[in-house]
Amino acid sequence: MMKKTIFKKLMVLCTSASLAFGTVPAGAADVVPQAVTVETVSAQAAKPGKNLKDKALAKLLDKVIKDLKFTKKTTDKQKLQKLFNYTKGCRYTRYMGIPSAKGWDAKLAKETLSTKKASCYHAAATFAYLARRATGLPVRICIGTSNLYNTSRWQNHGWVEIKVKGKWYTFDANAGGYSKRKDVKWFMQKHASMEGKVYKTQKIYNVNF
Repeated sequence: MMKKTIFKKLMVLCTSASLAFGTVPAGAADVVPQAVTVETVSAQAAKPGKNLKDKALAKLLDKVIKDLKFTKKTTDKQKLQKLFNYTKGCRYTRYMGIPSAKGWDAKLAKETLSTKKASCYHAAATFAYLARRATGLPVRICIGTSNLYNTSRWQNHGWVEIKVKGKWYTFDANAGGYSKRKDVKWFMQKHASMEGKVYKTQKIYNVNF
């Protein structure tokens, strides 16, 4: 009788152990590792500034960035200043109309990086792509009007805005190279101090890659 009682208790313990550590359904053992791998790959693929599908443009951007010799100690602001100086040094070329066709920004950036010539729209696209590629910061190209040459005359124009430490700043490489206004600075100015006074934004193109 005692042997039967002990046997029953052993059976109960074995059954409980089987339920607690039972067989995992087929495929379920791979769920966690797969999720971790996918998240890691996604994070790498979506790294700001490094997920550019246009390989020809990526090569042109990387050449400029390499030539500027950034190091691990180079701050984002220092990178932006050097990229700004590079872009404003491009020779002026005229652009007829206002760009709006799909992919116009990448097209104009490639033209400028290849010819070193830029209209305001070329300069905006070029600086925007360089800044995004080098820093990964949020970047957008603004299209609208500006009085960069004459305070009493508003004309069609393109410029760049970059979000640094939670605040948007304007960057205008074209104006930096050609405007003769002494009352305005064109590198990294607070959006609120420029919108409505120097710029009137009509359309924004976010640079996401």
